[in-house]
Amino acid sequence: MARLLAQRGKLDQAGSEIDRAIAVLLRSLGPEHPVVARARTARAKTALAQGDDVVAKQQSLAASRSMLIFSQRTFGAISDRQRALLS
Repeated sequence: MARLLAQRGKLDQAGSEIDRAIAVLLRSLGPEHPVVARARTARAKTALAQGDDVVAKQQSLAASRSMLIFSQRTFGAISDRQRALLS
């Protein structure tokens, strides 16, 4: 739904839909799940299209942290680059 709203230029509504989806995903899957990271990335893109750099940066960083933590738990140790992103 959010993608369709964004394509139609209804970015505020799309952002709200994604925010609701993120809330549900966080409750059901937890913050480090890749699906949550994907939703946060979509929210960051929508925020960027709206000119909201603050939300875009927050969501991008949250998505990056989620994937780093997920990768570490799944595959083991993280690289120096990944560690720098977490700090």
